[in-house]
Amino acid sequence: MDPVSDRTEPNPVKPQGILAWLWYWLPPLLWMGGIFYLSAQPDLPHAPHPVWDTLLKKAGHAMEYAVLFLLFSRAWYSDKGTDQAVKSSVWATAVYALSDELHQAFVPGRYAYWYDVVIDMSGVLLLSWLLRTGRWSGFLRPQDKDLTE
Repeated sequence: MDPVSDRTEPNPVKPQGILAWLWYWLPPLLWMGGIFYLSAQPDLPHAPHPVWDTLLKKAGHAMEYAVLFLLFSRAWYSDKGTDQAVKSSVWATAVYALSDELHQAFVPGRYAYWYDVVIDMSGVLLLSWLLRTGRWSGFLRPQDKDLTE
């Protein structure tokens, strides 16, 4: 029976739509949860030497936000083109990096520094440049869009 003829609304939520949404958006949401969890820890393990400790932690920050950026890019690429997905992902990652520093300001034993956001975004900006210039075009593939159709 035609849904319009019996005056009922068609169900706007399709099972494949929910599965596609979970496929693309669950990874960045879980990754954000992991970042939040680590930021809530009052103390993290330390490397034996203070210089190594600092380098490893700052490199870890840059990498964890680079991964978040890639997960956002993958999710938005399913709806938008590469350029718009990359722009949206840079902004979303920057906002999350800022909120993470704000969160750390309220965790005993942790401190918030503005330059940590710059470090977090360093890998993001490099990856966004690689994606936008096509130097790493294999990451966002057209066949990924097929899942949403």
